[in-house]
This record gives sequence, C-alpha cells and structure tokens, in this order.
Amino acid sequence: MKRLLIAILATSLITGFATANEGKEGDWKQRHHEQMEQALSQIPQDKATLVRNWMQQMKQERKAAHQQLKELHKQVKTIASAETFDKGAFLAKMTQIRQIKSQRAEKYALTAADLGEKLTAQERNTLLKAFKGHDGHGHHNEKQEDQHHSN
Repeated sequence: MKRLLIAILATSLITGFATANEGKEGDWKQRHHEQMEQALSQIPQDKATLVRNWMQQMKQERKAAHQQLKELHKQVKTIASAETFDKGAFLAKMTQIRQIKSQRAEKYALTAADLGEKLTAQERNTLLKAFKGHDGHGHHNEKQEDQHHSN
C-alpha cells in the first residue's frame, strides 16, 4: 500500500511539474542546442556528422520510448485509481516501465561507447564540455535542475 501511495504521489508530482514548466524547457533546449553546435564546429566535419546522426537516433528512440511510457503511466494511473486495486496488474505495468527504461539506458550506453571509439580524446573532451550538466537523456544535472526551476 505504501508503494501504491508513493507511485500515485510521484505520478501526480511529475504531471504537475511538467505542466508548470512547459514554457521554460524551450529556453534550455535552445541553449543546449547552441552549445552542441558550437562544440561540433570544433571537430572534423565527418566526426560531427557521426555525432549528429547519433544524437538524432537517440532522439527518435527517446520519443518512441516516451510514447510507450506515457501510455503505461496512464494505465498505472487507471489501475491505481480503480475501486478495487489489482496488485498484479500494477506490478506488471511497473515492470514494463522499468524494462523500457533499462533497455533505453542500455542502448544509449552501447551506442555512446561505439561513437566514443570513433573519436579522439580531444574530440570527446570538446563534446563533453558541451554536454556538461546534461545527462544525455534530456535531463539536467541537479545543480542545473535547481537553477532551471528557480526561473
């Protein structure tokens, strides 16, 4: 029951947080895009193309996973708010959510490692500076998160 309450609260907080910060996200994305383009201009064009293609691939996969997760979260909310709580269905949906997130993280790690092998140390460091404060999954680190949400 405690897990159910935590899940319900987390879902409510995430939904409310996303709605409250809709306008602010675009500014951060624009700054990040500009930082990445500046970094990519400092490495050879063929390598920059590899990185752009990788980022595009990750973006497409993130969008697909996001849609799946969005639907699963709706289903969890339906299960959690039903008159009779179905523990088995709830746990099954939560397992699906964890699997999708795990698969996404695994794919990111593998493709990032493949890309990293094709870049020199200097090229990787140039890109890492542009990624500083960004976890590679569309989120800021905690320090930037605090700054982002205080605006």
